Amino acid sequence: MTRRPLLSILLIALAGFVWRVVYIFVWRHDPLVFGDGLYYQLQARALIDGHGFVEPVGLAYLAGAAQTAKHPPLFPIVLGGVSRIGRALHLGSSDAAIVDEVTAGVLSSLGVVLIGVVAKRLGGARAGIAAALLAAAYPALWVSDALIMSESMVVLTTAVLIAAVYAYIAVPSMRRVLFMGLALGLAVLARSEALALAFAIVMPLVLTRRGLSWRTRWTQLGAAGAVTIVVLAPWVVRNYTTFQHPVFLSSNLDSVFAGANCKQTYYGSEIGGWDISCNASHLPKGDESVVGKELRRRGLNYMHHHPQRIPLVMAARVGRTFELYAPLDDKRDEGRSPWTEWANVFMFFPVQILAFFGALRLRRAGKTIWPLVAILGVTAAVSAGTYGITRFRVSWDVASVVLAGVALAGLVNGRKATATST
Repeated sequence: MTRRPLLSILLIALAGFVWRVVYIFVWRHDPLVFGDGLYYQLQARALIDGHGFVEPVGLAYLAGAAQTAKHPPLFPIVLGGVSRIGRALHLGSSDAAIVDEVTAGVLSSLGVVLIGVVAKRLGGARAGIAAALLAAAYPALWVSDALIMSESMVVLTTAVLIAAVYAYIAVPSMRRVLFMGLALGLAVLARSEALALAFAIVMPLVLTRRGLSWRTRWTQLGAAGAVTIVVLAPWVVRNYTTFQHPVFLSSNLDSVFAGANCKQTYYGSEIGGWDISCNASHLPKGDESVVGKELRRRGLNYMHHHPQRIPLVMAARVGRTFELYAPLDDKRDEGRSPWTEWANVFMFFPVQILAFFGALRLRRAGKTIWPLVAILGVTAAVSAGTYGITRFRVSWDVASVVLAGVALAGLVNGRKATATST
C-alpha cells in the first residue's frame, strides 16, 4: 500500500477515535448499572487484584469469589492491562471507568484502520478510504465503546481475521497461514462463536487453494490449527480443570438456551429475544457448570415441547439481528440512547445495499468474496440458534462495511469516467 492512501486511512481512523471520545464524554452511560458492561469492568479489576477469572459481581457486592467462564477472556484481559496502568497513575474509580471506555474506543478505531486496509487491497485506494469513512461513522461499530462491551474488541479481531484471510489469498505462504491461525484464535477468545469461522472460512480456504499440492494444503491447515489450539489452550485447559462439568470456551451458552427458549420469547412481543427471568428459578446449587447444565436442560426441554414454534422464533431472531423485526428494542436491553438506535437503523440498510453491489463488483472483477459472505452466514446461523440482538451481527457489520467501501469507490470511479468521456 502506498503511503498516501494509508495516511488517509490513519487520519480517518483518528477522526473516528475523536468522535468516539466525544460520544463517551457527552453521551456515555454509567457502566455500573447492569449487564455485560458491568461484568467486563469488574472482571478486569478482579484480574489485576489477583483474583483471576471469578464472578466479578459477587466479588464486588456479595464477597463471593466463584470461578466463572461466562465470557471469553480477551476483552477483560486487555481492560485489565490498561487498568493496571491507570492504577499506577493513581486514577480514581470514575476516571478508571473513562479509561475503560476510551480503551474500547481505541480497539474499535484500530478496527477502522484494518477495514480500510482490507478494502484497499480488494478495491483500490478509493475503496479503502470510503470503507474507513463508513467504519469511522457507522454506529454499530462505536456504540458499544461507551457501554464497555466486548463488541469493541470483536470489531478489531474480526478485522484482523479478514485481513489475515486476504493476505493468505494473495500469497498462500506458511507465514501467512500461521498468522491466519493466530487471528482466528484471538477472534475466538473475543467471542466464542467465532470458532465457526474455522469451518466456514479457514478450512475450505486452505483445502481448496489452487496451485498447492494436497500435502502442502494439509500441512498448512495443520499449522493454522496448531496455532489456534496454542492460543486457545490456556483458557480451555483452565475451564476443563476448574468446573465440575466440562466447560469449553464459555458457560454463557447455557443461560442463552434457557433465556431464549421459554413462553416469553416464543409468544407475544418478545418473540425471538432473550429474557433473564426465563427458566431462572429454583436452580441447583453448585458452580457455573452445574447451574448451566440445568439451564441448558430446561431450554432444550422447552424446544422439544414446542417444535411448531421454532421456525417462527428463529425467523424472529434473525429479524431482530438484522433490523427487520423490532429494530429499536436494543435500547431497552443494553441501555443505548434512543438516537443511537435510530442512527444505527438509518445507516444499516444503505450499508447493506452498498455491500450487495460491492460484492457484485468484486465478483465481476474475479476477486474472492465468499469469506466475507461466510461471515454473514455464520452470523445468521448463530442468531437463529440463540436469540436476536443487533450486537450479535458486529462481525458482519465489519465485513459489510468493507464491501460497501468497494461499492462507493465504484460509484466515484464511474462518475469520474463519465465526466472524462464527456
